[in-house]
Amino acid sequence: MPVHTKKVNRCSFRVVYIEEFWEWAERYRSFIDFSKMEPLALGEEPGWVAEQRKKDFEAYAIQRKDPWGEDEDSRLKMLLSKHRYSWAEISEMMHRSHGAIARRCRDLGIKDRPVSMELTGKRGTWTSEDFEILADGIRHGDSYAAIGKAVGRSEKCVRSKVYNDYLTENADKVREMLGDGAWGHGAPEMDVRHGFYISRTRHQVRRDLSALATVLRKRMNDLGYDPYWQRFMCMNWDDIGGCSAGCTDCDSCTAFRRIQPQYCARCGGTFYERKENRFCAACRTARKKQAQRHWCRVNGMSRK
Repeated sequence: MPVHTKKVNRCSFRVVYIEEFWEWAERYRSFIDFSKMEPLALGEEPGWVAEQRKKDFEAYAIQRKDPWGEDEDSRLKMLLSKHRYSWAEISEMMHRSHGAIARRCRDLGIKDRPVSMELTGKRGTWTSEDFEILADGIRHGDSYAAIGKAVGRSEKCVRSKVYNDYLTENADKVREMLGDGAWGHGAPEMDVRHGFYISRTRHQVRRDLSALATVLRKRMNDLGYDPYWQRFMCMNWDDIGGCSAGCTDCDSCTAFRRIQPQYCARCGGTFYERKENRFCAACRTARKKQAQRHWCRVNGMSRK
């Protein structure tokens, strides 16, 4: 938000000019819920505010945000027990968002989940008409729930599609990158990290590798093929060089030195590492992130 600092005598005030505010609000319109803003509360409004207020009212009025009641919990359990409704259908019937329903299922310990949409026909393949509706909806400030209703998909499905193509779910950032072009215009280049996380075969490969590792471990145990069975507890073991004491196996070893426990100076927890450290691995990562955030604040930069 464009905030200016005005100094009068010894007092400092933060001032936002109304013209600059409306320019900022038009650019980041998904950041504000205009349905909760009274008309003409800030004086004369631009022409797009009335339309955006109507869209926000339609998008958020059907998604209740008040606490759940016992009747709603009973109805949710009944709908889930039938195993015939999808996330979008239950969200529309309960007047709750996808995230609210998922959180309520976890809070109540409900093991049933909505069924997945059929991956055939319109719901399975995105057509050029669907991409056009998606692009126009983001340009005009429509919510993901309204766009999902227009293309016949759930809100979660639309969010996933936007993230897979633009690496962000922020509608304002997508609108800025998209511009007036077709869907996919201005999309950032995919890097290795994002490509790995959105890969459709990632989970299958992990399951296959885990199953293979389990089979190999069982076979090694059956054959007794692990002579260094104490290597994870010994100070003399090196992951690359092997046993630094020169022993051929752990059964005949006489130079075994157990890894001593260390205590983290930050969280007070106990951890075991061959190298002496003041902090455990989790706290070292947290301190690194804290230093990065501090550097960004000091240098006036934001982390993307």
